[in-house]
Amino acid sequence: MRIRTLAAVLAAFTLPLTACGGSSDPKEPEPADKPAASQGVDCEDENLSQEEWIDNCQPDPPDTDLKLGESYTWTDGVKTTVTKIERITGPYQQGDTKPSAKETLFRVHIAFSNGADIPVKLDEFSTVIDGAINGGEAAMGTYQAGEEPIAGRLAPGAKATKTDENIIEKRYGDKVVVTIQRGMEVDEPSGYPEFTGAIS
Repeated sequence: MRIRTLAAVLAAFTLPLTACGGSSDPKEPEPADKPAASQGVDCEDENLSQEEWIDNCQPDPPDTDLKLGESYTWTDGVKTTVTKIERITGPYQQGDTKPSAKETLFRVHIAFSNGADIPVKLDEFSTVIDGAINGGEAAMGTYQAGEEPIAGRLAPGAKATKTDENIIEKRYGDKVVVTIQRGMEVDEPSGYPEFTGAIS
């Protein structure tokens, strides 16, 4: 009789504990497809795929919308800077382009700095010049005094300033965009640099 009574007491004592334990919600397991925390990428790892390298390691392309005095560095290390755009008013000699009253003759000064490991042919570079206000395109001009054509070779570490002479109609204003192009196959993901400035 005492055994049955003791068993009944124990049963009554453990019942609330069982009920209490059953009322707690079990912890939900995390989804199996939960992505792992992102890890740093070693950009020097030769086993990286091209896609991984582009997504994680490729530097931002350089700015191509530039002002006078700002520089653009090509992927091979050559740096170009349009330092000034100079109005030419003479005196003129035989062979020079003499502008009419409705035209402006001007000279673009371009500084080159060769940060590449090999000599660079400056003949690879050329310009396209457009009016920056209301359209118009400049044409090639000639002014021999002080002329430094974009030609020859530039050794590694060397610097040089070259000139490019052009003529544009005055109705297109005094502000122009100088686009520097390069003929050789250089991978420029950002496109060609454009320098905007006033003819002064």
